[in-house]
Amino acid sequence: TAGAQRILARGGAPLWELAIMCGSLLTSVPEATVCQWWPEQGGQSDEMWAALAECLFAGKSAEASTWRLAMRLAGFAVDRHGALAEALARTAASYGFKDLSPPAGAAPDKDDEDEWALADRAARRVVQDFLASAKSLP
Repeated sequence: TAGAQRILARGGAPLWELAIMCGSLLTSVPEATVCQWWPEQGGQSDEMWAALAECLFAGKSAEASTWRLAMRLAGFAVDRHGALAEALARTAASYGFKDLSPPAGAAPDKDDEDEWALADRAARRVVQDFLASAKSLP
């Protein structure tokens, strides 16, 4: 997406980790506050959410840990930040609403030792449900 293209390092690598960090810091901030404050600082929060959405659709191009954190954040914040929901829907449409394909090691397996597996599965289910409903919209 156009927004995600603006959040690139000088070498062209996406700054997905930066988007995840910034988004995580904003999860408990009301969206109205974000929408008011961010443009005053010379930026747009939709660029951050677009980069996060791009990470989820990057598949094997993303590091497993980065993808997993992006999914966890998206699942937690998609109902709290409309700009994230819009970025996910827009990015999914640009990829033809293909299924999310995590890089190897990103999706939790049935290992009982993984303390975040339950949260990660729930987040992925929330995002997949959201994308399914977005796909059905005209």
